[in-house]
Amino acid sequence: MLSMVFAPVIDTSMPDTLLIDDVDVWKLADDIAECYGLDGALVRAVMKIESNGDIYARHKLSGCLGLMQIFPKWHGNQPDSIYFQPETNLDLGCGYLVWLFEMFPEDTMRVLTAYNYGQNHKQTRVIGTSDYAKKVMKVYKLYGQNSSIDRCSE
Repeated sequence: MLSMVFAPVIDTSMPDTLLIDDVDVWKLADDIAECYGLDGALVRAVMKIESNGDIYARHKLSGCLGLMQIFPKWHGNQPDSIYFQPETNLDLGCGYLVWLFEMFPEDTMRVLTAYNYGQNHKQTRVIGTSDYAKKVMKVYKLYGQNSSIDRCSE
């Protein structure tokens, strides 16, 4: 008997602009990424895989919220509504990416795996890659990956 395995199809379609309450979230993501020294295409790719551009995204199991799926327990007793504000959510997500790049310099796959699993998870520390990281990188390339990812500098 022939067994067929199909890889999941990743919907990479996103409009050139993503307007939510008259805010261009793509431009906002690029602007915040630039402030952190990150490639806007990478931040938009993480946002695409994490929430599909839904500012009100809520993960049923982990409780992560918003565009970049921020874990509220790491940020004190803030109301959930804080994490549904695109600027706040992107700021927290970009800050976490920079911190991960400092922990795993020049290892984008490990950074993305850590963003998804956590920096101390076996998948991050031992294996260093994940299906999640591969999905983000696929979208990242489609969104116009820069030749290098600059990290924030002091």
